[in-house]
Amino acid sequence: MIAGMYLASLSALIYIAWESYDRVWAAIIAGIMVLLGTWHFLRLRGKTGPAVIRAANVRVAWLWATMLLIVNLRWDVWLAARRGSDLAEVHRLLPVWVVPLATLTLLLWVGVLAALTKPRPSASEPAQR
Repeated sequence: MIAGMYLASLSALIYIAWESYDRVWAAIIAGIMVLLGTWHFLRLRGKTGPAVIRAANVRVAWLWATMLLIVNLRWDVWLAARRGSDLAEVHRLLPVWVVPLATLTLLLWVGVLAALTKPRPSASEPAQR
């Protein structure tokens, strides 16, 4: 299940890199996929129940952060290769600041949603340490 999650999540980026003739980054992403999957597996070994869910949530957050970082670093290069144009033309059509601004907006939105939907302990439940 762990391998499937990382394969499903990062295979699209590997495909885009490969199709854009960015073989080095396709290999880097594949390596990152293996490292994250191994780290996840080793950290979850021997845990059960709620501890697995909490640990898995952290690992998924790391996975998505890694994906956002890769997209921010390579999107313009991949787009130029796919369109058959040079990087200057892509930057003219899609300014450099657009993808990082969209990423920042997404992260702020997720943060607001996480803050608004965080469960609050009720008065009848004892505080957890």
